[in-house]
Amino acid sequence: MVNAGAVADQESQCLLGNEADLEAHIAGLNQLVDDAEIHLFDRPLCIFATLFACSYLGAALLVIAPSLKPMQSSDPKGLSEGARTALQAVLDGSSSMAPRLFEKYAGFLGPALLEVAIEQRTVMHLRYLWERSVYDPSPADVQYIYGQGLSAECQLTALQADMTLTPAQHAVRLALFVFPQPFILLATPNAAFCRAMTKRMKKWLERSDLVALWAPSFLGLQSIEEMEKVLKGFYYHPLLFGVTAEKIWAEHELLMSSNGISH
Repeated sequence: MVNAGAVADQESQCLLGNEADLEAHIAGLNQLVDDAEIHLFDRPLCIFATLFACSYLGAALLVIAPSLKPMQSSDPKGLSEGARTALQAVLDGSSSMAPRLFEKYAGFLGPALLEVAIEQRTVMHLRYLWERSVYDPSPADVQYIYGQGLSAECQLTALQADMTLTPAQHAVRLALFVFPQPFILLATPNAAFCRAMTKRMKKWLERSDLVALWAPSFLGLQSIEEMEKVLKGFYYHPLLFGVTAEKIWAEHELLMSSNGISH
C-alpha cells in the first residue's frame, strides 16, 4: 500500500529541491504511485486524485507515457441539475473562458488538443462555480470534476509522444497541462519543477513561429483594459487573474519606458 506521507514528501521536494535532484525525486514518486494498489472506493477521493495527479506530473517531467489510466468519470448527464444550470449560464454568458481560443483558433489546436481543451474548460468552470458557492455539488458532481480533470491531464501527457503535433501545438499542450496545477501558482519561479517546465516550454516556443499567430491580437495595446479584453478570449477571468494582469501590464510599461518606446 502506498504511504500518502511519502508521496507528500516527494511532492515538496519537487517544489523546493534543486533541479539536479528533481528527476530522481520524480522517478521515486512515480515508483511509489505505480506500486500502489489503488482502488477508488476504498480510499478518500482527494487522496486517490492526488496519486494520479502525481503520476501525470511525473510523466510530464520525465517525458514518458503515463502509467496510470485516468479515473472512470461519470457521464455529464449525471451532473446535478444545479451544476448543469450553473454551468450552462456561464457558457451562455460573458464569463465563459476561452471563447476565442475555441472559435478562431480551433483549426490551429487540431482535433486532439481541441477536444481535451474543451473538456478541461468545463472542469475549470465547474471548479470556479463550486469554489464561489454558486451551487452545492453532489457526490456525482465531485466525482465528475475530479475524474474529468485527471482525464484531461492524462491525455495532455500522452500527447507529448504525438509526432504529428507541431512545436507550437506542443507549447499549447504544455501550457494547458501546467495552467490548472494549483501548486505551481504558489511556487516560486526558481522552484525546481517550475524551472524544468520553463525549459520545456522555451524549447517548444523557440521552434515555433507564434509571432504571426498571436501578434495581431497583442501588438499595439494601449491600456490594461485593452489587454484584458483580448485575454478574455483565452484562459483568463478578471476575478481569478486580475491582480496578475496588473503586474504584467506594469512590467510591460516599465520595459517600454526603459527602452524609450511609447504606445
